[in-house]
Amino acid sequence: QRNFRRDFIACFLTGAYDNATVPFVALIAARDLHLRAAYITAIVTAPTIANLFALAWVRATHGTSKLRVIVWSQVISRALVILLAFWYTRTSYVLLFCLTPVVAVMSIPAYSSLYQAIYPENSRGVILARTRAAPVLMGIPAALVAGWTLQRLGGLGPRIVFPVAAVIGIAAMRIFSRIELPHADEVEPERPGILSSFSILKTDRAFRTFTIAIFVYGVGNLVVGPLYAIYQGRILGVTNQQQGILMFISSSVMLFGYIMWGRLIDRIGSRHCLSIAIFFAFVQPIAYALARSPWALIPGVILQGMAYTGVVLTYLTSIMEFAQPAEVAKYQAVHTTLLGVRGVITAIAAPLLLFGLRGTSDPVRIGLLVCAGVVAIGVVLQIRPEISGAMAKNRSRRSR
Repeated sequence: QRNFRRDFIACFLTGAYDNATVPFVALIAARDLHLRAAYITAIVTAPTIANLFALAWVRATHGTSKLRVIVWSQVISRALVILLAFWYTRTSYVLLFCLTPVVAVMSIPAYSSLYQAIYPENSRGVILARTRAAPVLMGIPAALVAGWTLQRLGGLGPRIVFPVAAVIGIAAMRIFSRIELPHADEVEPERPGILSSFSILKTDRAFRTFTIAIFVYGVGNLVVGPLYAIYQGRILGVTNQQQGILMFISSSVMLFGYIMWGRLIDRIGSRHCLSIAIFFAFVQPIAYALARSPWALIPGVILQGMAYTGVVLTYLTSIMEFAQPAEVAKYQAVHTTLLGVRGVITAIAAPLLLFGLRGTSDPVRIGLLVCAGVVAIGVVLQIRPEISGAMAKNRSRRSR
């Protein structure tokens, strides 16, 4: 209970940091800084490309407390955002928002191991849903206040709003650092090799199929990210205040989504929930393509909230269902590294897609529909039967 309270409060404050920055970073880059599509793509895909460093971070932090890894990686990454208060140029904007994910990704494999250690499996979905709903509770007012403040301050806004949000995010990690482990951190008997870790893709067929499905879905979902920013900022002319309202709607949906997905995961399993969540992600770009005004984006925003919450929870719980306790960090690191590979593909594919469609009547909308088709392939791959069979087998083995 103490761990849950500290985790909940830390996630609650993290919601202020996330929702006062993430919804506005690409929008400001496209509309205010007038960055090229390649730079916008770099910013949008940086969190995913940074995943390439996951296995290297796991190896570098081998034997270190998972809790310490999480806290310091998040503190350092958020401290970098504070630099915008003193150094705000196009170069610094792109550099800082591409660098912070490289540091933050150190915490992802550690999170999986930590949560497996402190939360029981039979109620983990509901518990994680509650902690993940906490940022949404703070995110609803944070997005509105940040959007209003950025709109009023104009060009000065990011130099004030983003650093203040980062300070709140650092305070959140101070609270998270007080989590108590039920036993000493388990470490792998050997330092994991970066290349040898990928052998699990050869030996674990179900995990390999799962990874391919997520990879394909992720390419479509990431390529569409820069298109959303360009579509909102340059075609529909979404203002910061309108973006804040749209994020308020999305956060409200996410609050419901976390509760719903948490219960479904414990009831029907992660695999089925992930398939449904990816289907929502397939419909989202279609809804955006049909929008002709900022407020017509609301259906797409609702789908985004449902898809995001479902994918976030099921990613984490799926890895725990595939892997044995001592291998969770390695499974998560391999999975995370492959997310980075698809991020690299996305950084190249998104500008090429727009370039290839430049002669069409409406390249951005057509690009949205192309991405929806790629996500649809991921949905089909995800429903392969061997995935659910292996996950159910592992759950049964651990329960015995």
